[in-house]
Amino acid sequence: MSEQPDPEPKQPESVACTRCGCCDLRVFRTRHKPNRIIRERLCRHCGKRILTTEHVMGAAFGEEQAAKKRKDAMRRIAEAFHDNEPDLGLEDDV
Repeated sequence: MSEQPDPEPKQPESVACTRCGCCDLRVFRTRHKPNRIIRERLCRHCGKRILTTEHVMGAAFGEEQAAKKRKDAMRRIAEAFHDNEPDLGLEDDV
């Protein structure tokens, strides 16, 4: 029994104008929304405007990385403050 080779991965299809089929679309406005990007495109052939939406993958991963960076920065600040704390001699020596 011979195994079939895996088919080649599909290439993303380009966006085409719904009026004339032209694939030469210029982005003239971009709006950022939570977890997505909305782009308004203009067909260079016939002038039709097309909206496309891109869903952002891994947004939670980005938030997680940002939280880790904030936590690390706060830890470094606390350590630096502790290292530079003057010794007032108020500790009891027993």
